[in-house]
Amino acid sequence: MINTVKDRIRLLAKSGFVHIISSSIINKIITFACGIILVRIISKEAYGVYSYANNILGFFMLASGWGASSAVLQLCSEGKSVDKRQKFYRFGCFFGLGFNILLGIIIVSSSFLITLPIKGANYFLALMCFLPFVHLMSDLQIMYLRTELRNKEYAYANILCTVLYFISVACLALLFKTEGLIAAQYLAYLTSAVLIVLIYKVPVSFSRLKLSKQERKDFFSISGISVINNGLSKLMYLLDIFVLGIVVPDDTVIASYKVATNIPTALLFIPASVVIFIYPYFARNKDNKKWVTVNFKRVLFYLGLFNVILALGMYAFAPVIIKIIFGSQYLDAVGPFRILCISYIFSGTFRTISGNILITQRKLKFNLFVSIVSSGLNTILNYFMIKAYGSIGAAWATLITAVFCALLSTPYLMYTFSQIDKESEVAK
Repeated sequence: MINTVKDRIRLLAKSGFVHIISSSIINKIITFACGIILVRIISKEAYGVYSYANNILGFFMLASGWGASSAVLQLCSEGKSVDKRQKFYRFGCFFGLGFNILLGIIIVSSSFLITLPIKGANYFLALMCFLPFVHLMSDLQIMYLRTELRNKEYAYANILCTVLYFISVACLALLFKTEGLIAAQYLAYLTSAVLIVLIYKVPVSFSRLKLSKQERKDFFSISGISVINNGLSKLMYLLDIFVLGIVVPDDTVIASYKVATNIPTALLFIPASVVIFIYPYFARNKDNKKWVTVNFKRVLFYLGLFNVILALGMYAFAPVIIKIIFGSQYLDAVGPFRILCISYIFSGTFRTISGNILITQRKLKFNLFVSIVSSGLNTILNYFMIKAYGSIGAAWATLITAVFCALLSTPYLMYTFSQIDKESEVAK
């Protein structure tokens, strides 16, 4: 038994899994440290205004690249030849970055035409208008390393981006407060994009590349449905602050709720890191019923056990965690924080894993159905529960929606696995 465990650890280390997990942990520690610095050098009121503007930017980011990164991930993971992977990557860069230029124009126009309920949020939203462009540029480069299974280089590139982000934010936010924070993001993404080209030879392509009719159909069917699926899934994490700002237009309340979400949201890097590693393998073995079933159950068991222990520990020590990390002025965030810790168990164990593996099975329409229904449920719950209970109600809305998604996605994924052999026979 011990030898088997050791062999599996050696295999994971050799394949780059340890590098991915280690880089994700390092990245989240650095990013989290960055958040702690921000709440210390920026006033609670200013942090609330920035958080609301950034939350509005998040709504636009749902359409970032019109799903080009998802299409690149799936099609490059499936591609067996280098030329085919390069073709989809180059087309993804051209289309996705071009789309985000248009998105930036829409964002800056919206910041002048629509008055947000939190005073000062329009100004910061205008400054952030082209962040989707520079973010996608760096994201596509790192995605390329991932699809090529260059896991160690992927991990190093990820750390590089995060370190640059930390240094930029720490320096510029200290000197120029909120404006410096936004400028730091531009600087970090652009610098990392240049360094990834120089160090790992992963370019960003701005040249137009023609795909065949079938290839274009595959690309846009995945990108289109993925942007809706991913957008509706992420909507749950945006609606609470958005509705809270409308129902309770108080920047200090928003700041406290944002603090409550910081740790549970940041911890989603754990299942996300697992997905980063397993996704290409599940995509390439999508027709192997035994392989996908056994490995899915294995991932779910170990990840679920870890998440339960972690979440319950945070729930028990919530007041101490909030006071030490964010300061006593944010102790009103303890209630929402505890509820969101429980929500993390369902989102981090079932929603993230099941939802992404359903994509490898090309079950995009079911993911779309779940996303639409859960987003509608979350919107309704947020409005009525925030109106009745304030920020606590926003946290409860998130928890109920997470449980609902888990009860839909995971059983359907197991059903999908059971149909693999039958679908193969029909195809023959």
